[in-house]
Order: sequence, then structure tokens, then C-alpha cells
Amino acid sequence: MLKDILQFKILDNPVNNYLWCIATVLMVWLIKKYLSKLFGALLYNFFRRYSEQRELKKFSAIMMNPVQWFIIILTAYVSLQFLQYPTQWNIVWMKHGLKNVLNALLDISLVISVTWLLLRMADFVGYALKQRALHENQNRETQVITVVKDIAKVILILLSMLFVVSEILHFNIASLIAGL
Repeated sequence: MLKDILQFKILDNPVNNYLWCIATVLMVWLIKKYLSKLFGALLYNFFRRYSEQRELKKFSAIMMNPVQWFIIILTAYVSLQFLQYPTQWNIVWMKHGLKNVLNALLDISLVISVTWLLLRMADFVGYALKQRALHENQNRETQVITVVKDIAKVILILLSMLFVVSEILHFNIASLIAGL
């Protein structure tokens, strides 16, 4: 009886696959705080060289939300790969299938979460370098660090946008740039 229920197909997927997908995402959602602290501690070890003092609490505060969303989106991304796209949803709109649109939205959300993570890393490196400069009474350096950090963030955002446009939306970037 239970085996029949678990093998019952809804939108070309057995109920069992939906349950595994939902259970995986729900499990990660429940432990996302602990996973993000672990991931944050591992990342902090990489960035520790930029700060003289112990800045793990500041790093955790800066990185907590982006890491949590990255973990959730990555888990959803991997979990949804185990589900088959329903044949009933073969809808084509403006030469694009619904499957391609949904996959592109999932890819874009993953790129946005990685970009947010990289922007927060740039914030921490800028903060740590600024604290070091203030500790050494180099006020001019703090202004330069702020400007360089902001320029790095703009470059990261532009690169992410170009990546989305070229790799996910499949536009020819060279012709777009040449048209400017």
C-alpha cells in the first residue's frame, strides 16, 4: 500500500522523488545556520591573513545571510536535478520553452547568491584592511581602501551581469560591447 503511494506518479515523477527533494531542502533549511557557521569559519581561515586581530565574529556577521542563501539555493539546485521535467509543461513562449526559462531563473539565482557572497567577502577584506590602517594611524590609506573596495565591488557586479547575459541567457557579449 505505502509502496504504491510512493510510486504514484504526479507530473511524471513518483511521489518518492518529491518527498526526497522536499526533505533534503527542508533538512538543509533547518540546519542552515550551523552549516553557514561552519562554511564561514572555513572561509575565515582563508581571509585571516588580512586581519591582525580576531575578527571571526565580524566575519560571521557579514557573511551569515549570503552563506545561508547560497547553501539553500545550491541545495535546491541539486535537489531539483533529480526531478524530471513534466511533459505536460512543454509550453513554448517567444521561442523559449518553460523548462529553459525555469532553468535560467534557477541559474541566475545561483549566480546572484555567489555574487552576494563575493561582495560580502570584499566588504570583509576592506573592513580588515581599514582596521589595520587605522591601527597604524594611516588615515589616507583608509580612504584609498574604501575606494578600491568599492571599485572591486562594481567590477564583481559587472562581471556577474556579463556572465548571466553571456552564459545563461546566451547573448553574444562581443557584439553587444562592439555595438556600444
